Amino acid sequence: MPRLRLGRGAHPFSHPLKAQRGGTMVPEVLLALLGVPGEVIELAPADASGPARFRCCPDLPFLEPPERACLDRLVSLGFAFRGLEAGAYTR
Repeated sequence: MPRLRLGRGAHPFSHPLKAQRGGTMVPEVLLALLGVPGEVIELAPADASGPARFRCCPDLPFLEPPERACLDRLVSLGFAFRGLEAGAYTR
């Protein structure tokens, strides 16, 4: 059975960030899902375009717009988890 190739690599999140960040995206995405922003997934403050949220850092040249949109939707779950966790600890 032939291997399915996705984009530039064998896995959509396997793009190395050696030149810019010194790691891979997988740990950053996993941390973002736990509500922790990092260098690749950042906390975008509330502004005229919408409320505060997690998003991919805009200066990542290897991400195509559809990949960026997919990651932004995925890490929105981490931002929601962050809000739930903050509410649970304030009571």
